[in-house]
Amino acid sequence: MSAHMFDESQKAAASEYGALLKELHVCEGNLAFFERTVQFQVGWIEWLQVQHAALNRLRFGTEDVLKIPAAYRCAEEEVAFSLGLCASFSRERFEQVKTLRNRIRIQLSVVANFIAQNDGRTNIAIAEASRRIAFETKRDSDAMKTIAALTMVFLPATFVATIFGMAFFTVDPSGSSGFQVNSLWWIYLAVTIPLTAFTVAVWLGWLRWVRWRRIRDEENLGLKEKSQ
Repeated sequence: MSAHMFDESQKAAASEYGALLKELHVCEGNLAFFERTVQFQVGWIEWLQVQHAALNRLRFGTEDVLKIPAAYRCAEEEVAFSLGLCASFSRERFEQVKTLRNRIRIQLSVVANFIAQNDGRTNIAIAEASRRIAFETKRDSDAMKTIAALTMVFLPATFVATIFGMAFFTVDPSGSSGFQVNSLWWIYLAVTIPLTAFTVAVWLGWLRWVRWRRIRDEENLGLKEKSQ
């Protein structure tokens, strides 16, 4: 939206639409009050004209105009002319105020349309960004599936190589004694099983703590919304 001042166009930024809309609403409220004031002024002047005409009828009745003193006649005509002039000015001012208020309403509609268009463009940009994020997420998911598949292929071989690479198992290269198992092989299980159980317990405890914190945050948010 642009404002024309001194034959120059000044374009308003999108961030200024809210302040502009607020200012237009304030102007409309002031013009509504001023319109009612001018309307009351017009009605008051018309009432004075009616009362002035009634006063002349009571004062002079059906008396011939030529018989009325010139001073009274001139004063009456001057008062009538002044009241008519004030009534004309008030009616013109009333029409101007109505025109200004209609222009303010049109500007309000234009600004609201600009805000709606800007919101629409923002929503389109957000949708486009969401589409790109979804595409990147899908690509990352495909990459993770590939990594998981490769891990599943090589994990058994890695596990077997790790087991036979420990000092608990020995193979005689000459082949005389063959494959030998150390009598302390149970140490591997005594260390591995408790460590694995401890790792799984820590992971489950962390998941429960995250869930409890999320529920607490949701409850606090609900209490804040109810208090507001």
